Amino acid sequence: MKAALLYGVGDLRLVDIPKPDPAPDEVLMRVTVCAVCPTDIRKFRVGNGGVLQFPFNMGHEWVGEVVEIGDDVEDVKIGDRLLGGGYAGYAEYAPLGGVALRPVNGKPLIVPPDVSDEEATFVEPLADAVHSIVDQGKVTIGDTVLILGAGQLALQHLMVAKAVGATVVVSEPIAERRELAKQFGADHVIDGSSTEEVVAAVNDLTDGKGAHAAIVTIGSPEASITGLAAVRPRARVVLFGGYDRGVQTMLDLNIIHYKEIELTGSYWVGVPPFGNLDLYGVAMNLIREKKVPVADLITHRMQLEEIHTAFDAIRTKSGLKAIIYIGASPNGRAAGTP
Repeated sequence: MKAALLYGVGDLRLVDIPKPDPAPDEVLMRVTVCAVCPTDIRKFRVGNGGVLQFPFNMGHEWVGEVVEIGDDVEDVKIGDRLLGGGYAGYAEYAPLGGVALRPVNGKPLIVPPDVSDEEATFVEPLADAVHSIVDQGKVTIGDTVLILGAGQLALQHLMVAKAVGATVVVSEPIAERRELAKQFGADHVIDGSSTEEVVAAVNDLTDGKGAHAAIVTIGSPEASITGLAAVRPRARVVLFGGYDRGVQTMLDLNIIHYKEIELTGSYWVGVPPFGNLDLYGVAMNLIREKKVPVADLITHRMQLEEIHTAFDAIRTKSGLKAIIYIGASPNGRAAGTP
């Protein structure tokens, strides 16, 4: 079967590998679509610090159809569309088992008929945004939230914050992305070129009090400093954007101490031992109920053979979200069809 594997930093290859057989407690999925995640781009650029051995399959935001069922699996059937899990999505077929097969309350997450394959690829990152906004940021109705960055993950945070009932301020230095933030419902957008400008703008919007929470969606030490400076006492600052390995910065610890700020990270809903994959179900419902227009974030639809072009589009910020179709054309594909 065809697959796209990373053999080293900057070395992404299209290869033929054996089709896997499912273990007794697994199912075999025919992968239909896999989204390109920013962490894929970071692994492509700088590797993964030895967490995964080369070569490996980076695709983890994928959806597929059950084509084979292991002897011990009784809760899915051939043809079910399931949310994928694990690093396997840039390939024609992938095994699915364990927690990845049953992520929500110990049950499989079957994609409902009124959610497309493309939309379903957003379940995992949208659940991460819910975790970031609600669990880590403790955002509630009436809060003012500062989101630093306006990439596709930032815009998913924007959607979740609006669904919660918050007022959202987006800081982004790129004018085109500020316009996108407006289109996706930001109450205010500001040029994030300097900390001083952001703090002044947030203070103007909050009668000098500052934001209740700041979500740093970009891996920039400067953005983290800005987030700390722009919030009110007893606010929350959430570091969501990943940093290149070894990145360090200087923080004014007195800001954290005297303003009693909660500074926390947010990475993935499933981080052990306290992970909560039940939020996948929450994210699926948000998509199904059309409360978050995630499909509007898609700017590129390509086939597996075009994966290098898709990576370039996301790496150079000429696109927001790229969807890779596995073994099928993206043109005219209906929800859930092969």
